[in-house]
Amino acid sequence: MEKTKSYDFILQKISAFKETYPALRNKPDQYIFSALCVKSDFYKNPALIINEEDFDNIIVDSQYDGGVDILLNDPNSEGSDLVIGQSKFYKNISNEDVLNALLKMGLFYRDMINGHFEQVNNTVQSRFLTLNSEVGDESKIHFVFYTSALQKGINIDKIKKKFSEQFSDINNIEISILFGEDIEEDIKESEARRPKVESGHIVIDETNNYLEYGEEAVIVNVSAYSVKELYAQHFTDLLSRNLRYHIVGKDIDKAIAETINKDPDSFWFKNNGITIVCDDFEIDGKKVRLKNFSVVNGGQTTYMIHKNKNINKTDDLFLPCKIIKTLDETEDDKTKFSLEIAKATNSQKAIKPIDLKSNSPEQVRFAQTMREAGIFYQTKRGEEVPKQYRDKWRNSDLLEIGKLCLCAVFQLPCTSRSKPSSIYNEKYYNVIFDGNQSQIAKICKELLYIDNYYRTVFQKNSIKIIYLNQIPALEYHLHIMQEQFV
Repeated sequence: MEKTKSYDFILQKISAFKETYPALRNKPDQYIFSALCVKSDFYKNPALIINEEDFDNIIVDSQYDGGVDILLNDPNSEGSDLVIGQSKFYKNISNEDVLNALLKMGLFYRDMINGHFEQVNNTVQSRFLTLNSEVGDESKIHFVFYTSALQKGINIDKIKKKFSEQFSDINNIEISILFGEDIEEDIKESEARRPKVESGHIVIDETNNYLEYGEEAVIVNVSAYSVKELYAQHFTDLLSRNLRYHIVGKDIDKAIAETINKDPDSFWFKNNGITIVCDDFEIDGKKVRLKNFSVVNGGQTTYMIHKNKNINKTDDLFLPCKIIKTLDETEDDKTKFSLEIAKATNSQKAIKPIDLKSNSPEQVRFAQTMREAGIFYQTKRGEEVPKQYRDKWRNSDLLEIGKLCLCAVFQLPCTSRSKPSSIYNEKYYNVIFDGNQSQIAKICKELLYIDNYYRTVFQKNSIKIIYLNQIPALEYHLHIMQEQFV
């Protein structure tokens, strides 16, 4: 009985999962097991919502799936870590089974990165390419294996070592192997997450210094030390209704820490602050008492404040804080309201390098030059493409142009595929976008046409390679442009 305890627990949870998600009732237990593992591992935070449609995208287990059951970008990672997973709803499993599952996932990733898309079905191919486009320099490739079987002496370290030896060419690898007992613990932890802190208080800068919005909300300047104390008391429960707990983001963490350590007086101006949702609050002098509350935006800031040694009783700083009271009566309605605020304050798309470049002078000029060459060049994400430029090869943006130039002009196809963010390196960016723009626009127009022709015609006819230098017009432009790049 002991041997199957975790298996039986998981089986019960699979049955309960079908009740929670009716659309999954006709799915096999293996599929439900994958969905259950994803939810309990990556969606522990009560504020992270996952539904039937999400499962339909994430679970890719099917014929010709390349040995992969699960594909997603980790919602808890700043760098959109790519998660490649496989699951086995077994009672017993061997070392060889686990190693083979991981090796299959490694081969799948290598094939996809090298463009061998013919190995998998169209759904898996499309899903992988969409997710991989979000992967950046700091992202991890996270291989995860789930099984309902117990570990029973299986040596995880040896399996990880063998995998790493086989795939030493893949950078930033993370490997997770979870057995029945691990998954049971994950499920229990996920179910036990408290949705709020019952009571606590923060300190503001001056007595009764607050901006009121009716009786439901105020904006105050909160003491960082009082936030640090709250986190020390309640840890991640304080962030339970945030969309994320702390996620490692080297650049963001570094910027927050540097401002606190080197220029604390500017912290108020540079930081967006935090948002707290609560059942009730009371301002008494410099103290704000909170009841049934959670930080729903500003988790990264909260964690970094807690971690910083330079914030203490004598060396404090202040940051903006919005406090919002829920007016709903039922717990379900209160939770829904908190999640709506969390989504509204967190769901703005992250500012990416492409956004920071959108209004730069060279991008404005390049957009005009491309327009003169007959291509609509988007400088801002979400910009509407005019009707006359709707043909796929007649519109583009910084990232697509950068990837094509990295591949065809700088002769860096691997970099173009695996690290497209390299385009922001000055030695590439400046030459492409701030050089001879007229000449560059001409070659980019041809590259766009050829790339589109390759995808829509050549690939459909199973022709996998196109030699760009066999096309005379393009060869001329490539020669001229490569000379400029040197």
